[in-house]
Amino acid sequence: MNSADVNPNRLPPPLDVGASVLLTGPQDSVLMVLVSYGDAKWHLPGGARARDEAPQKAAERRLMRETNIRRTVRDVLALDYRTASSAEDKGEGLHIVYDGGTLTDEEASNLSLPERARAAHREIGLIPSSHLYEQCSPRIAERVTQALSSRRQRRYLPLLIDGKSSPRST
Repeated sequence: MNSADVNPNRLPPPLDVGASVLLTGPQDSVLMVLVSYGDAKWHLPGGARARDEAPQKAAERRLMRETNIRRTVRDVLALDYRTASSAEDKGEGLHIVYDGGTLTDEEASNLSLPERARAAHREIGLIPSSHLYEQCSPRIAERVTQALSSRRQRRYLPLLIDGKSSPRST
């Protein structure tokens, strides 16, 4: 294919990119927020990124906004591609799950939904991993299950930004 074969008026469809953070707690639990929109079920903290915002920065921002927990994330645990036909109202999308590590005892005992997050979220909590398929949509439950499996097996994807390795967090 050469440049004459490309139709300049035909742009590729937009790709919605979201990011979330997997944080685990005591007794094999997962930090999650109960959303008050869409499926009204439990989700990992996270969501859509802003224009030209790096996905890991969106994940960090959303984590702080929804939980008051600050993390620097780098390690990718799972990628979830959404076909346009599976959610016609949203179009194609890619969701990235980052590893946020394990909650400290203090963080786990002081969980509280921030006031600024109350319009979109009803609750924050630790969901036992064995209850994910009961508490979450099938898509979210599988996303979290796969991310947990990747972490247990220490399978991380390298994070590149503009083709360069992102510095490892300390």
